[in-house]
Amino acid sequence: MKNYTNKSDLPFFLFFLIPFFIFCFIGGFWGVSGDGSFIVFDYVLMGAEFVLIYSFIFIPLIFMFFFFPFKGFDRKNIAVIFILSLLARVLIFFQDPSDDIYRYLWEGFVFNEGVNPYLTPPNDMSLFRYTADFINFPLINHPDIPAAYPPLAILLFSLLVKISLSVPLIKFVVVCFDLGSIYFLIKIVQRRNIDIRWTILYALNPLILYSFAGGGHIDAMQNFFLLWAIHSFDRKKWLGVFFLIGLAIQTKYVAVIALPFLINKENFRYIPIIVIPLILPYLPFLSCDIDLIFNGIVRFGEEFAFNGPVHSVLRYILEDMVFASLMTKTLFMGLFFYGVIKICFLDKSKDPVNGIFFAFASLLILTPTLHIWYISWILPFVIIRGTTSWIVLTLSASMYYVTTSVVWYGNDWSLPLWAQIMEWTPFFLFFIFELYFSVLRTRYFFRTINDSITVVIPVLNEEIQIIECINSVKNCRVDEIIVVDGGSSDNTVESAKNSGVITLINDNPIDGGGGRGGQILTGISAATSDIVAIVHSDTILKSDTFYELKNFLSMNTDVVGGACGTKFYSNPKMKLIEFLNGLRAVFFGISFGDQIQFFRRDVVFNNNLFPNIPLMEDVELSIILPKIGRTVFLFGDSTVSTRRWEKKGISNFFHVLSLFIVYLLKRPFKKPDTVKMYKNYYKIL
Repeated sequence: MKNYTNKSDLPFFLFFLIPFFIFCFIGGFWGVSGDGSFIVFDYVLMGAEFVLIYSFIFIPLIFMFFFFPFKGFDRKNIAVIFILSLLARVLIFFQDPSDDIYRYLWEGFVFNEGVNPYLTPPNDMSLFRYTADFINFPLINHPDIPAAYPPLAILLFSLLVKISLSVPLIKFVVVCFDLGSIYFLIKIVQRRNIDIRWTILYALNPLILYSFAGGGHIDAMQNFFLLWAIHSFDRKKWLGVFFLIGLAIQTKYVAVIALPFLINKENFRYIPIIVIPLILPYLPFLSCDIDLIFNGIVRFGEEFAFNGPVHSVLRYILEDMVFASLMTKTLFMGLFFYGVIKICFLDKSKDPVNGIFFAFASLLILTPTLHIWYISWILPFVIIRGTTSWIVLTLSASMYYVTTSVVWYGNDWSLPLWAQIMEWTPFFLFFIFELYFSVLRTRYFFRTINDSITVVIPVLNEEIQIIECINSVKNCRVDEIIVVDGGSSDNTVESAKNSGVITLINDNPIDGGGGRGGQILTGISAATSDIVAIVHSDTILKSDTFYELKNFLSMNTDVVGGACGTKFYSNPKMKLIEFLNGLRAVFFGISFGDQIQFFRRDVVFNNNLFPNIPLMEDVELSIILPKIGRTVFLFGDSTVSTRRWEKKGISNFFHVLSLFIVYLLKRPFKKPDTVKMYKNYYKIL
């Protein structure tokens, strides 16, 4: 992937970077997360002010994501991400920490005094003599329960307390692990030929900022070791894989569900190395029975339930927390073992990311307790896979902070029903949509031979534009260029033939296999390459467009197609349309034809999947492809003409939008009349 800066996007990126940092600053000095409420019609919306601040960090981030100007993985681009990440964490650092941090300090403190924290809970009378030296003792959560963290975590707490019994030191170390996680996430993304911009949805996400730089949660340590293990897996450093996953488990037990997906035939014999990081940290605590070491974590798992989406519904219906927990645990174990068998033994893809994503997704949906920072476990894998529902959850999960406001008003720790609905409804709307396509599709893993590309260019009266378009495609060194004319009355066909490309004619009537969809299908039928890309005649391609595409498909064998992405040529006024086009393609999976759609030719042609309709063939293709395999948007920088927008103005936007919405609304009930739409769009009587 070439390294460069898109100068047309840079001003817009910087423009949205300013409010991002302003609200990071406001949020960092806000105080306790969740403070601040609105009163609307005499009803108190608890925590609403903080939720808004959180949202005002997230919204500029989304614009920064789409206008991210830095392409490639050179040191400069990586340095930019780290500098922005560090600045954001410095601003959030002063946010009041989670009460978990006082638990970290206490357990490290008493261990240094010779007390085994797995045997004695903080409120045990035998520890009363230590409370005078621990001024934050009243802030310790669940003081009646002994330690629940793994031994390695407690040993780290002990070491830090020896240096300084201070909250800033804990948060500083957590931030260091967090920054390390960003480094390995960048390396993992680079390995898979994914655009580097995806990493900022983790690095600058308010959920991550508040969980680690703000709250100081040690889940950053688990993320660090787990991502390092995956990076080692990519490099086939098998000793490192099992040593690092052992360290991840020793910081948060939940990391154990990632282990099966890191095992394969090549590294099986290296599994015993995991014994070293798993067993050695227990040695200083063996003064008690081994089962007592797990007493705290078992009690947390059995005695508490909070904000688990499925568990909360079951608990409400059954009015029995124990039975609801039993049901969700059984469901999780069933899904987990299904995932292990399906992904580890049946699927041809050997990428551990797919399995770990599935395991964490199953756990988070079915867990009885879900604190907002738990979402950080899955977020790196969401970034790698580009999964919309979980990205949306990182915004809607801000409703979690209403809980802090509830406590501030003197109530028990709880999340009001309205806040739970606002938190989970957006997520499940997207999740059900994604699950629908996932269940429909047979899990294909397409052959990794992606050596050849055919570009199909549908044209109609494009004698002025076609030569420049063809020349730009030739610069991409593709294997075939097929121009399909729809019955031009000018010299389009002659111009295409003189350019030395394959030129076909489909001048069928629009109600008989003609129109743009029919033209493209004619080109696909004649194509002989592994990959087909659809390029409109007013598009000028960058020379590396298809080189990057082939590399991406080779590394991501479950991807069937998608869109490369385009930008409007030399017109800053079109940036809002660019943003909306990208937003639709990334988060809703629907690309338009002028965004350079592509797909694996054999899959589409052999299964008769390409829609032979005169208009909306691009939208229909976007809906069909996810039933076969995963689809992606690659954020290309090829340019497309603004001539239609300049000619018709803003009315063109509303015209296209209205046709698009009508098509989507009619499609579930009956086949939309695309012939009528074609006539409407091109004003044919």
